[in-house]
Amino acid sequence: MDRRSFFAAAPAVVAAGALPASSLAATAALNGKLINIVDDAGADPTGATDSTAKIQAAIDSVGGAGVVIAPPGTYTCSSTLTISNSNVAIVGHSRGSVFFKFPEGVSGFMVAPGTNNVEIRHLQIVSVGAKKTANTAGVYAVAPALNGGIGYLNLTDLDINGFDKGVDIRYAQLSSVDGCHLWANNIGYYSKRCVNMRLSSTISERNNLWAAFVDGDANYVNFSAGTLIKDCTLVSCGGSLTVETGTLQVAHNEYTSVIGCMIDVPRPNTQWHVLFTDCSRGCITGNWVGAAKSPRGGISLVNSHEFSISGNNVLTSENSGYGIGIENGRYNSIVSNIMKQNDGIDIIVFGTSSRGNTIGNNVCLSTVNANSIGETAAFKTIATGNSVVKGVLLNTTGGSIAANNLVVT
Repeated sequence: MDRRSFFAAAPAVVAAGALPASSLAATAALNGKLINIVDDAGADPTGATDSTAKIQAAIDSVGGAGVVIAPPGTYTCSSTLTISNSNVAIVGHSRGSVFFKFPEGVSGFMVAPGTNNVEIRHLQIVSVGAKKTANTAGVYAVAPALNGGIGYLNLTDLDINGFDKGVDIRYAQLSSVDGCHLWANNIGYYSKRCVNMRLSSTISERNNLWAAFVDGDANYVNFSAGTLIKDCTLVSCGGSLTVETGTLQVAHNEYTSVIGCMIDVPRPNTQWHVLFTDCSRGCITGNWVGAAKSPRGGISLVNSHEFSISGNNVLTSENSGYGIGIENGRYNSIVSNIMKQNDGIDIIVFGTSSRGNTIGNNVCLSTVNANSIGETAAFKTIATGNSVVKGVLLNTTGGSIAANNLVVT
């Protein structure tokens, strides 16, 4: 074929910098499953035109294994981008230079049920217009059940704001959210019925309801298990008296650990700060828990059992708030915490069915309440080896034990 015949037979150009779907797939294969959404797919990095179809074509082109690259720029999307295949990574140049913008009522990225090893990294995902529309999320990874759910999802270095939930993950396992910034949503991080999850090194702030909410199912607590929340900053969230709000809530879960987090300064009128309800066998260790705004105080365990609460600084709970409260909890260990400047009692056991909780080696320095440690009935609580500036009031005639506690002034 001569040169003139070759060009006559060439396919028409689809758009500047864009390839048809079949050619995108071929390019992906040729490049080792690596696709650039601008150079290969023709997405508009100025944000002036809708790039949804081109970005979706790029995601689909890598098939069951590949990397989709997003160069610096702003990408306007009119509908949700769906990741339907396993072993796919969407990677931006850097979180501060790559913006995906979605309209009101539209989620950002959806990870389909049954997928494994999906990664989304180094992007900013924003809802524009009227924000926080119900049932939207920056990343929506929801399956109908654990069998056929989502596995090994990794979300890293994402900035997500303006949605109902920044991250919404349900029926997933062995997945992680690391180094993200979740702000100005209703809930920063939400998970439900997940197993062996990690939320780490993430800042969740200025969210209207909760910074993080790890949810489960009352009928399947043993299948909502094993979440690690570590090295996170959870601040300035909540702020409503008409709906339940707070900083961190864990419900109907077991084996949840909260370690080394800054949990501070909820908004005024926030009902809870750290709340575990209907949970078992977890630990709350080495956290800063400050400036609770309600009588519920700093750390609250409700109908929760066999927890280790240790090494925390819990202080400046306002509005008669306690430092640590155990309501209808059994066999919890509250050890080596420092409590200071709380408006209410530092440590309190109450409810109707609390039993066998141990309170030891804590330093309780708050001075407003008449007692530093107490219980509201004979719950067979053990309090020993604590340093307190007020008294320790337990019902020793009902089986509780208070021994070797030092009252210091």
